[in-house]
Amino acid sequence: MLFAWIATRAEQAAAEQLDAEQTIRMTGLDPQPWDIGAVMAILPELADACPDIEWSQPLASWPREIMADFLLTAMRLIRKAMIARDLSGKGITRKSKTNDAASPL
Repeated sequence: MLFAWIATRAEQAAAEQLDAEQTIRMTGLDPQPWDIGAVMAILPELADACPDIEWSQPLASWPREIMADFLLTAMRLIRKAMIARDLSGKGITRKSKTNDAASPL
């Protein structure tokens, strides 16, 4: 299903003379799956970057200062992950190689 969706979006981009990579990334969903991936990627580092947080406590019991530190740390890490993702030369679309035909990915 995912590959069919990507193929359809790439076809739309070609028909409208748009950049296929950008067209595929523009899902119209909120939050964007592209952003969710960046957030998921930073979770292990986020836990390590916030050693003062008592993770067994409910979120509502965290002091405001701890919550602010947590959110600022999360924002910094997410921003870094999104920049790395956006500047990466590895896009969703790429030219196929000879051995790609046998591979599902």
